[in-house]
Amino acid sequence: MLFLRLNYVGLGERIELFRKTVSGIMLTLLVISMVTLAFNVQPVASEENPLAFEVEIKPEYPTIDDEVNVTAIFFDVPSISYGFEFGPLIQVDNEFSVNISVTIPYILPWIYVGEVAHTYPLGKLPEDSYSFSATVSYWYQQENGSWLGPFDYLYDRSFTVSAPPTTIIVPDDYSTIQEAVNAANPGDTVFVKSGTYCENVVVNKTVSIIGEDKENTIIDGQENGDVILINANGVCIKGFTIRNSSLAYYHSGVLFSFSNFSVISDSIIIDCNNGVCINSANGNNIEFNLICNNNWGISFCSLLEEKPLPSNNTLIHNDIANNSIGICLDDTSGNVIVYNNLENNYQGISSEGGLNNSLTDNNITDSQEYGIWLIHCDGNTLMGNIIRNSSYYLHSSGIYLVESFNNTLTRNSFRDNRFGLLLYDSGNNTIQHNNFINNTLQTRFYQSWPGTPPLTNTLDNGYPSGGNYWSDYTGVDLYCGPYQNETGSDGIGDTPYVIDVNNSDRYPLMHPWKLGDVNYDGEVNVLDLIVVATALGTLPSETGWNHRADVKEDNEINVLDLILVAVHLGT
Repeated sequence: MLFLRLNYVGLGERIELFRKTVSGIMLTLLVISMVTLAFNVQPVASEENPLAFEVEIKPEYPTIDDEVNVTAIFFDVPSISYGFEFGPLIQVDNEFSVNISVTIPYILPWIYVGEVAHTYPLGKLPEDSYSFSATVSYWYQQENGSWLGPFDYLYDRSFTVSAPPTTIIVPDDYSTIQEAVNAANPGDTVFVKSGTYCENVVVNKTVSIIGEDKENTIIDGQENGDVILINANGVCIKGFTIRNSSLAYYHSGVLFSFSNFSVISDSIIIDCNNGVCINSANGNNIEFNLICNNNWGISFCSLLEEKPLPSNNTLIHNDIANNSIGICLDDTSGNVIVYNNLENNYQGISSEGGLNNSLTDNNITDSQEYGIWLIHCDGNTLMGNIIRNSSYYLHSSGIYLVESFNNTLTRNSFRDNRFGLLLYDSGNNTIQHNNFINNTLQTRFYQSWPGTPPLTNTLDNGYPSGGNYWSDYTGVDLYCGPYQNETGSDGIGDTPYVIDVNNSDRYPLMHPWKLGDVNYDGEVNVLDLIVVATALGTLPSETGWNHRADVKEDNEINVLDLILVAVHLGT
């Protein structure tokens, strides 16, 4: 109705109609505000607040040496006519407060302003706890020029000023690591000299605990509970031998319990039930460790029924050997497992219920049962892994998927396993650009549900990208083209590699797949660079596009594809 009305009224009437519309909106805001006050509700930085508002304290964790500044910020201010009056800073003991007035005129030119801010310098403060409160008062102008208000909104923020970070030395300052942690302030470092410390350490504050020498700085749990329990954020543990946790369920060398963004690095973790256990913890890094002779090398879990599941953790450059399970990824998501060496574990990597994890460029050798075992796992990416010598049992496999769907397996090397790849009741998985070399049985797909539609998986990326390399493929390469009926070879076998009646690789590779081997001749050389350079700058819909030149497989050929070929020259 408003649109139709504007088509038939003059300019003056349009302006008046717009004024009334704005007045209606303002009146609605006032009614909401008055109802809020009537029920004695004070919105604090909520969507009920007319403007998004926040108090920012810098530095975030101030010390007695820092100049502390508090900034009051209004976000997404829609009009230059909004008026802001930032009152003076008031201090009573350790409580700071300000009053801020915001006026909103009746007529608003809709010129977006964005952010309006004012900084209050508090200076250097003694070590103590403080609070800062801002009362924001809104005034609304009415059509007759009068003002309604104030409508007040309260925002509170507390902060602590601490002593500057210091280093505590064990045993010089304290005889035990736990005593040093208890005495530390957040941000401090506990440096532990070489020696054997028979204790169980609980870390409940943001500190760094650094060993002098990882081979000779030993924390021994004496088979009692967890050796190190971390239940604070931002903790760093580095440079220790950590050994002898209790062998009871989930007791660990290092237990991250609801700890986020912490690190365990450059340490040796041995003879524990779990080497490292990540319990409902997110964003942690486990890196450059030797983890061996445990029941579980690294495990993910949630020990509570109301379980926030662990997610978005990174395991990188660890050597994980002689454990029952190298890495256990049960009921976890979004983790990155990259550049790890797993050797002589009963199972290399095991996951039940894992979602959207990335297992990339790991070297998994001599697993007795499975190199990688996924059960009820969906949406995971397995890329660039080398899985060798899983051959102890008749069912031993490089990778074994059970009732798992929509996973991507690419650029992996399956070599000298009993089964290279074994799928059981699993479908819609993408399996391409892998190398299957000298496995007793390259792959088998099994389906146990009688009378159900057959499960299928994708074993190639179409033409000319191709499928996988199979060392027992007996076909020849005399022809080329999508139907392999055109004159000339193309590095792709002329006949499919058949797995069963429902699954086959339509475009088997004649040479092992190599990153950068764009022309599929079995080596990476200047000819591959020429292929990429010729297609440089093209997209799939454009003339000159060559799928093989898209080394990154991101539907764009650019200088990064050239770099990937260049760094693999001669392989």
